[in-house]
This record gives sequence, structure tokens and C-alpha cells, in this order.
Amino acid sequence: MVAQKLGFGKIRIHHHLLLAGILRAALIAFGEWQDRNFQVKYTDVDYHVVSDGATYVAQGLSPFLRETYRYTPLLAVLLVPNVFVHPVFGKMVFSVADVLVGLYIYRVVKAVKLSERKAVLCAALWLYNPMTLTISTRGSWDSLLSLLVLFVVYAVLKTRDIAAGLAYGFSVHCKMYTAIYALPLYLSLQPKHSMPKQEQQPETWLKTVLPNKRRAQFCTAAVVGFVLPTFLCFVTYGNRFLQEAFFHHFTRKDFRHNFSPFFYLLYLDGGGAFLAFVPQAILMTIISVKYSRVNDLPLCLFCVTYVFVAFNKVCTSQYFLWYLCLLPAALPKLNITLRNSFLLLAMWAGGQALWLAEAYYLEFEGKPLFLNVWVAGLIFLAVNTFILCFMIFNYSSQTTRSKKQKQK
Repeated sequence: MVAQKLGFGKIRIHHHLLLAGILRAALIAFGEWQDRNFQVKYTDVDYHVVSDGATYVAQGLSPFLRETYRYTPLLAVLLVPNVFVHPVFGKMVFSVADVLVGLYIYRVVKAVKLSERKAVLCAALWLYNPMTLTISTRGSWDSLLSLLVLFVVYAVLKTRDIAAGLAYGFSVHCKMYTAIYALPLYLSLQPKHSMPKQEQQPETWLKTVLPNKRRAQFCTAAVVGFVLPTFLCFVTYGNRFLQEAFFHHFTRKDFRHNFSPFFYLLYLDGGGAFLAFVPQAILMTIISVKYSRVNDLPLCLFCVTYVFVAFNKVCTSQYFLWYLCLLPAALPKLNITLRNSFLLLAMWAGGQALWLAEAYYLEFEGKPLFLNVWVAGLIFLAVNTFILCFMIFNYSSQTTRSKKQKQK
């Protein structure tokens, strides 16, 4: 790993967190300067939407008065200091959350019994990733979701099931895509003193899906974590909240070109949404069952998210962050050489570059290249499928290592 050769693993995690915070503060300051002096703005357009929603909340009004505000009202409440303190307050909050994601990556890696050096290296991969640095400092609040997801993983690994459930339920309230983690999280919650999975007999598999104390605690807490904030928002903002924050995402039809392999079908006749869901559901279920062991949870959630994003009816660059936050925690158990790592990264970036080139001529040159963009999207899907299969085939779980040791 490049980070290892640079000696990142020898630096204490707290020093990395401090340096990462300073880098993000510098980028926020740079973004303010760029916004004032250049036509191309640094700040994300969605940040202005949320800030406008916060302005309405500060006036005692609904954030949904701002057109295209389709988030939880609690986000606008969180950013009210944008109005009274400074417009960059929200960026600072998102950047702090981004740094804390690195901390929880470190804690997750340590929780699965890996070394301090590996834990620090994995955290560094997130903290100094140019994409994550840029996204949070431009004003995207996805870092808050990433933090919630990593906290849930850590809490499950530490058998803090009530805390994990509350955080998970709240994450679904904030963004519904996290509902895809329900099955893998549920299956991973085995009794604390259950026998190792490799020693179980086939007839006992049914017991792995039946409720137990841990699952009951987690599910109850998850319901509370989702229902309580949702009910409070509904009481305050009524049906408009339900329509904009929830129902809109089920009923909307996005005909704009995007990375999704289904976009062209949606563009032609507006159908195909169910067709897009079928491969998602099948693959996510298989992965959830296959990697239901708790120490495999980081890889399981990464793969589930990767499949969900790659096969979704709408797929944009912003969605990539949903699985990138889980990748560092899964990396230590991947038997992949540095050379192959760069090869996979080049394939992933190349697939995006091919699509972006076709999309540029379609959007900015006005050329009728919808079919070309769709084919580029199919190529990107093939690349993603290859990467996912390569990672799974080169994953070394504790179960696999135990079997190899017994064979020796």
C-alpha cells in the first residue's frame, strides 16, 4: 500500500485526525475564496438548498418552502447557525463528521482483531482521500450518513445492540437507502456465545434466522430510532414532509442521463423500475446470507451497497461515497497486491471517464448520443461487476483461514 510505504501506519491515529481536520478547514477557506472570485463555484448546489431550508426554519417556517428541499427537516434545523453564525457552519459540521468517519474506520478494524498499524492505514485511506476531502468541504452532508453507518457497524461488533439499533433507525429516517442493511445486520446478530459458524450442522441453519435476544433489542431500538424523529417531523410539518422526504423517492422518474444501466429504458418509456430492483434484491440477499458472520460485516455491507449503487435505477457520482466509506474497513482482509489494487482503481476510474466523455458531448455539445451514454453505462456496470467478483474471490474471512489451517 502506498500509505504504508509513506509511513502512515507509524503515525498515531489522533495525529492523523488533527491533520485531516486542518486540511478540511483549509479547503473550506479555499472554497470561500473561489466562490467570491471565480464563476465556477466550489460550494455544492445542494448546500445552498439546505441552507435556504435552514433560513426558513429560523423564521419559524417549513424548510419545504424551498423548492427541491427533499431531506429530513432535522438537517435544516442542524444548519440554522448558518443564518446566525456563518454560512460555512454546515461545512464545518460535515467536515468534522468526515474526520469522525476516519476514527470509526479505525475502531471497526481494531474491533475485528486486526493490528494497530492496519487500523491506522485504513483510517488514513479515508482521511486523505481527495474525493472525500472535496465532497464534505463543498457542503455535502453524506458524511453524516457515513458516520452513522460506521457507528452502527462498530456498535454491532461491540455487541452494543440498542445503540446500534437507534443509530440505524435514525439513519433510515435520514436517507432511506440504508434500509438495505436491515437483512445483513439482522443476520449478523448471533447470540454472544454461539458456536463458530463453520462448526454448525446444516440442520441448525434455521436457527440463524430466528429471533434472539440481540435481534429483538436491535429491531426494537431501530423502530424507535426511525419512528420517533419521523413522527416529530410529521407532527411539525405534516404531509408535505412525508411527500418530499419519503414518497418522492419512490414515485419520481429521473430521465436525465446517469451511470445507471437502466437509464435508457426509463428515458424511452418511463418503465423498468421494477426490472432494476430484481437483480438488486437477488444479489443483496445472497451476499447478506453468505457473509452473515459478524466479523465479515464490513465486507458484507460494502458489497451490498456496491450492488445497490451499481444496479440502481439512478446512479450518480455522489452515490459512490455510500460504499467508499465501508471499503477501508474491509480492505485488511482482502488478499490483493498493490499492483492489482492500482489496476482495479484504474478500471473503475476508466469506466467513469468513458461515460463522462460521452455524457459531455450529449449535455454540452448537444449531440444525440443517448445510446452511446447507455453503452458506456453498461461497460461501467461490467467493470463494477468484475471488481466486486475479484474482491469477493480474494477475501479471506476468519472462517476461510480456519479451514485452511485445519487442512494443513
